[in-house]
Amino acid sequence: MDLLGSILGSMDTVTNKKVDNEAKKRIQDAKQKALKFKEEERKKKAKFREEIELRINTFIQGPTNVKKLVFEPMNATLRSIVHDVAEVAGLLSYSFGEEDFDRHLVVWKKEYSPSDVELEALRNGLEYNEEIAVKLIDSQNSKSTLSGDEQVSRKRQNVTAEPEKYFEKYAKIVGEDSGLNAAVATKSNKAYGMVPSKNKEDKRSIEETMRQIRDRKLQKLSNAELT
Repeated sequence: MDLLGSILGSMDTVTNKKVDNEAKKRIQDAKQKALKFKEEERKKKAKFREEIELRINTFIQGPTNVKKLVFEPMNATLRSIVHDVAEVAGLLSYSFGEEDFDRHLVVWKKEYSPSDVELEALRNGLEYNEEIAVKLIDSQNSKSTLSGDEQVSRKRQNVTAEPEKYFEKYAKIVGEDSGLNAAVATKSNKAYGMVPSKNKEDKRSIEETMRQIRDRKLQKLSNAELT
């Protein structure tokens, strides 16, 4: 049995070594393929960058009335190369369109920088022209007007809510019944705002009025205890 076990053990060792060698070979082959693919991608990117540099240089040196250069749709990796080349050349570049469908770049000469209206049109998939510009400007003005109306409405709501908050705060300070009565007495009017005309006449401050209300309340409690 010992001899048989030794023979079987030797066979297992040989088999394991064979498996290990095959696994190592597969791993090595995979690494080589990955390195080869990486090198091919590097060469492709380098070649693409050279082509973009040539196109952009031609654009810069071309007719001065040519304001922008529109590129064909491309993936994010290639777009990043175009952005980088444009930035190095001192140009402005923006991406437009839907990813994985028609996402592309447009490069402008700095002296012909696009306006916000033009960028908005291109982001919406519109071909920019004077008619589109007028429509977008009108739309922006309408939104601004609506936003202003909303702010005015909110301010009015806040002003309406202020007296109610004032009454509640007053009630918590000097007591529910006395506080509400006193707060009602100091309700705003056209002449003096939040302080009534009566308070203005006798020159008492709100703090003095509140102290007197507390004193009267304590006096009532004391009288009630004595009786």
